[in-house]
Amino acid sequence: MMLERVEKAQRALDRARTAMQAHMPEQAMEHLDQAQLLAPDLEPLWLLRAQIALALNRPTEALNALDSLDFYYPKKRYEPAVMMTRGEALLRSNRDGLAQSLLEKLVA
Repeated sequence: MMLERVEKAQRALDRARTAMQAHMPEQAMEHLDQAQLLAPDLEPLWLLRAQIALALNRPTEALNALDSLDFYYPKKRYEPAVMMTRGEALLRSNRDGLAQSLLEKLVA
């Protein structure tokens, strides 16, 4: 039963990615919500949620998703894609100092 839930969640994630590639972030978020209900600790879910939230101009929601990623997968916070997404969300939240500090670490 658990494997079936994870497989369904993975398919919903795939649909979310496809919707994002088609520049349809609202639909992507709907698919992502389905995936989260099925498997909230699925690793790619939280970064994708942050990226979709940014596409919808919701930087606070993006930061919350990245905080969840940190909770479930603390080592992921130092991956370049995660750091870039967090930096963009911080900039859009008018937290320029934090964004600059983070992004400087990325290029160092």
